[in-house]
Amino acid sequence: MTQARERLYFPGISVDELQHPSDRKALSALRKVRGLDVITRKMIEWGLEGKIRKELMANCLRVSEKQCPSLHGLYMDCARTLGVEESPELFVECNPHPSSYIVGVTRAMVVLSTGLIDVMDEGELRFVLGHMLGHHLCQHVLYQTMARYISQILDLVARTTLGLGGLVGKPLEVALMSWSRVSEFSADRAGLLACQDLDTALRALIKLGVPSRKLWSEINIEELLRQAAELEPEFEVEVPPEGRLAKLKGKLGQLKEKLSKLTIGTRAQPWPVLRIRELVKWARSGEYEAILAKGEPLEPLG
Repeated sequence: MTQARERLYFPGISVDELQHPSDRKALSALRKVRGLDVITRKMIEWGLEGKIRKELMANCLRVSEKQCPSLHGLYMDCARTLGVEESPELFVECNPHPSSYIVGVTRAMVVLSTGLIDVMDEGELRFVLGHMLGHHLCQHVLYQTMARYISQILDLVARTTLGLGGLVGKPLEVALMSWSRVSEFSADRAGLLACQDLDTALRALIKLGVPSRKLWSEINIEELLRQAAELEPEFEVEVPPEGRLAKLKGKLGQLKEKLSKLTIGTRAQPWPVLRIRELVKWARSGEYEAILAKGEPLEPLG
């Protein structure tokens, strides 16, 4: 079991310390995809952020000091822990399925479902809230919003740009979904720093990935890690030698990668097994311990 320790906060934490290498690599590739600038510009022109916020204000509870104060206090505590000075607005939506997401263009908004709040204890909620704030810290919000609304956005772009949305749509959608999955690895690191207990973080991930109360007590983390070890490793970026054989090898590698993505190209979040594997790997690394060593005691509010 993870030993209890004094709660810490990390006012000077940087994106580089949180960002998973796969997140960094996929984000770099995403920014090179043709049409991304067009989609970004159109989202701003259409006022998508205002429409999203209006819908949230009409359908959800906005959390504040006077509305759901216990949840608000927990959220503010997580923001202080991660050094977030201006935290995104927090909303609670009526949805029995445990879920959470962050949206926005220039102004972030975090949404938790009632189903998530009902099944998480305080420590697990810290992980989820820290995870959401991690997306905010890593500047994921714009692209997370694109990924969430990509079908509607591409349809509108196609109507207003003489079919351009159809031309750039599929490559952009695949790049967004690929990045969105690995961006969760970075946000999970922030979630762990917010709750500061690996067992708690893993329980939260299990509840999100295996939404069956009857099975939660039977989940074996080490068995999940062995299951993860059987998955095919990620494709590594190679610098092939010059020549015709090298070009053929490169084309075959690209085909293999495309085929491997056929079953997961539209899945926005990674498999829970992979998230658990990556978080455990980081928690057991020197990087996590180095950040904890720089933390300062978190004084309670009031």
